[in-house]
Formats: sequence, structure tokens, C-alpha cells
Amino acid sequence: MGKISLGTNMYLYPMTINLIGTKVGEKVNFMAVGFVSRLDMSRPLIGVSINREHETYHAIMKTQEFSINVPSADLVERVDYCGLVSGKDVDKTTIFDIFYGELPNAPMIQDCPVSFECKVVNTMDFGSNTLVIGEIVASYADERSLTDGHPDVTKFHPILLTMPDNRYWTIGESLGEAWKIGKTMI
Repeated sequence: MGKISLGTNMYLYPMTINLIGTKVGEKVNFMAVGFVSRLDMSRPLIGVSINREHETYHAIMKTQEFSINVPSADLVERVDYCGLVSGKDVDKTTIFDIFYGELPNAPMIQDCPVSFECKVVNTMDFGSNTLVIGEIVASYADERSLTDGHPDVTKFHPILLTMPDNRYWTIGESLGEAWKIGKTMI
């Protein structure tokens, strides 16, 4: 069977959906974002691609701080809502239980199993979006979502997104350990 060309509007599968936390004045704001990735193994850098039209982008540029919250599948309705409405028009302060770590403008979500607080270290413009590069200042996790001190996706069930079909998913079964399973071929 041959390959079929799908054009250029393709995405890596799957993407986790994350809630980016900011402060808009005194209001807490959260935006659902799929374009989030760790950028380096040695330095704790993470990139978030955000459209410059969004209130979240302007809040991050003003404070130079933000949080990344990894919601579990049971939060999908609230997560989707945060992606549908703008912090310009809607006060999202009461949607989640909020906590703060070291940064005053990086509200984090108690309901999310994993959260990061970040300081902006760089930005790169790409058309309508800007890649905001943050350095992770601290990270937090619910104890019940850990195995051997590390986040366990089977315990906190992150929300995954596929595009361009715009569907939410959850994690399936493990296939084996990375950088070990292929050793059978050596």
C-alpha cells in the first residue's frame, strides 16, 4: 500500500492539552494550549506557541511569568471552556482552585496533577504566533499521580489532542521502556 500526501497542515500526534496560567491585572486567566514542548534536556526550557491576539500572550509579555498546568481527563469540560472564552471578556478566577509557588503572576491549578511555573527567557515570532520560551522555575505534582517520584501518565490521564480533526483523547497502554526495547535488535 502506498503513501498518500496529506499536505502541510499536519501535526505531531498526540499533543497534550495544557492550561497556561497568567494574571490579567488582578484576575487569574487560563488558556487551553496544545503547542507546548520541552526544548532542552539539560536546561529546563519549555516553549509555548501562542497567538498574539490572545489576552494570555499580552499578560505573559507584561509580567514575563506564566504557568503550565497539565489537566487530567476528568477536567476536559473546564479545559475546553478555557479555550473557548477569552480572559478579556470572562473572569476565570473561580473555575479552578488556585495556588501559587515562587512567581506572583503564574497562578497554578490545584486540580491539575502537574504544574510548572516559568519565567520568560526569550521569544520567537512566527507569523501570527509567538513561541514563548520559559525557564521552569519550579514544578509541582500531586503525590497520587507519581510512581517512584515521577509523574505517571497512567495515574493522571492527561488530555491529548489530535488535529486537524480536533478530537480529545486519553493515554493507552505502554509499549515498553524507551531506549531499552530496541536493544533486542543490537
